Amino acid sequence: MLEEPYSSNQEPSRYDSGHTGKESITLMLDTSILNYFKSLSTRYGMPYEELISACLTDCCKRKLTPKIQWDAY
Repeated sequence: MLEEPYSSNQEPSRYDSGHTGKESITLMLDTSILNYFKSLSTRYGMPYEELISACLTDCCKRKLTPKIQWDAY
């Protein structure tokens, strides 16, 4: 059974942002990208989710913008 959405009369789950300043999201990634971060997580001994977050945080701090080239259909 699916859980009901969070309401003010419920206790927040460990996935709620609460006071951490973080928010849980669902993100579709290419398998190759996920495997890359999983291999880094083994090397650095930290969860791959934290590595992805750290990379995105670094991009924001350095004000990097992606170079995107869309494929023509």
